[in-house]
Amino acid sequence: YNPQANGQCERHNATLLPNLIALSNRSKSNWDDKLLPTTFNYNSTRHDSTGYTPFEFMFARHPRFITDLNSSLTTTHNISHYHHTMEQFIEHVKIAARENTLRNQHL
Repeated sequence: YNPQANGQCERHNATLLPNLIALSNRSKSNWDDKLLPTTFNYNSTRHDSTGYTPFEFMFARHPRFITDLNSSLTTTHNISHYHHTMEQFIEHVKIAARENTLRNQHL
């Protein structure tokens, strides 16, 4: 295995590692129990390069947190309207992310 060959993965791991260490016990034996909340935190954090969270890219909506449990869920009965809305949102996110990425590359 050559870490330099997969820089994006290594960068992601370097971002997660300090959080895993901070959440783990002294012996670091429970790091795998902390992987899910650490990954959710990473995926729910807005990235400056795109302006969106990885969660939004994956699910075309904002993540729900435990603090959101008291708020009502939005339900839709018109699946074609929902599908159309999601397509529009995904297209908007792709365009905005592309623009944000290009803008940040020129800084």
